[in-house]
Amino acid sequence: MAKAVEIEVVIGPDGSVSLDVGGAEGKHCLDLTKPFEDALGVVNKRDLKASYYQTQSSTQSVKKG
Repeated sequence: MAKAVEIEVVIGPDGSVSLDVGGAEGKHCLDLTKPFEDALGVVNKRDLKASYYQTQSSTQSVKKG
């Protein structure tokens, strides 16, 4: 079963926008926020969580001929 991923978008009273990703590991969180960042403009600051530095675990099956 796939892990649930959540993106929280907070818009401050001054118009600033922050994105918080939960449930994603490694650089996958950057892939998830890229469409938002592209639509919103320049990223002024990026705070990476400890989960960013964790390796993504994946399982791949290979069937030989």
